Amino acid sequence: MDFGPSRRAADKSDRYHLWDFESDTKNHVLSLLPEQVKTIVVDEETFEPSAFITWDTQKSTWYVERDWDNYS
Repeated sequence: MDFGPSRRAADKSDRYHLWDFESDTKNHVLSLLPEQVKTIVVDEETFEPSAFITWDTQKSTWYVERDWDNYS
């Protein structure tokens, strides 16, 4: 979903912040350092941001700009 430093980790290195749909914990964000990522596949599947964005994106802004209407 995003790429930039972790707001939670002590190490502020840039990371890929992904949404783990299969997680059974409350926090579904999976933050990986670039060397932990082997490949990223972009597919043609569409999604609805409102299906998973439950936080205030004005308080916790994205690092990479996007045009997701109210969820940008």
